[in-house]
Amino acid sequence: MMFTFNRFFLFCMLFTMIFFSCSNSQENNFLSEQDEVNTLKNYIVSETEKIGWTEEINPNVVKDKRKDDINRFGSPKYSTIIGAAMLPVTEDEAVYPYIKNLGSLNMENIDDNQLKYVQDFCSLIISSEKDEKELFSFMSSDKEYMLTIFLYDMADVIFDSYVAAAPVFEETTARYPVRFNTNDGYLDLQLYIVPFNSQWRIDQIRYGEIVYE
Repeated sequence: MMFTFNRFFLFCMLFTMIFFSCSNSQENNFLSEQDEVNTLKNYIVSETEKIGWTEEINPNVVKDKRKDDINRFGSPKYSTIIGAAMLPVTEDEAVYPYIKNLGSLNMENIDDNQLKYVQDFCSLIISSEKDEKELFSFMSSDKEYMLTIFLYDMADVIFDSYVAAAPVFEETTARYPVRFNTNDGYLDLQLYIVPFNSQWRIDQIRYGEIVYE
């Protein structure tokens, strides 16, 4: 009986020691974690105090300043040009250059054969060796005199390049604005293109004076 009691007492002592050992370990771990939290908190507070914060802007000050500016300079004006420039451009929309007093360079919907006809004629005009017979083949049969007058007026002028703008359509006639450039100016010209036997012919040439720059 005594032996059994001693074994029971020894068991209780071991259990008590293990329990307190685990309790102390958990308490030490908790205190260690608490120390780390306090250290991190103190670091954040210390670093925050070093920041030079900007003072909050009083909205009434901004409102009063804007009112003073309007009284002094008037309300801001927005032109229609600026408004149009601020409109969004979609991926499907292309922006084409526009030459003042000539027109748009958008040839997207122009007949390719007709455009090539105009380009071939203009290329011959600026060529250093003009083939007059070929040039006259571009003209309507009863309008060749217009080309004769043009070549006579421009006999001493050397054109080095040209720009053809998008045509204006008037019934069956396409009126092409063309600018022929010289080394110190340009000449604006109108070519009237009409259909002829599934092809094209120049029915009229109109031009003004050379503009010197």
